[in-house]
Amino acid sequence: MSARTMKAKGQAKEVKGNVKQAVGRVTGNDRMKASGRADVSEGKGQAAVGSARERSRRSREDRRKR
Repeated sequence: MSARTMKAKGQAKEVKGNVKQAVGRVTGNDRMKASGRADVSEGKGQAAVGSARERSRRSREDRRKR
């Protein structure tokens, strides 16, 4: 999976988690809220890995240009 794809999927998972949390709050469903928090955390991690891969790729490209 490319860095951009990984970052985008992570951000999408964060959004999904935020929606789950909101639904859980409205319905009073604690499991839904917890599942949403887990998705947000997982998404942040995935997006961070994607960002790190992008920075690494850019760094390698910059070194090659020298």
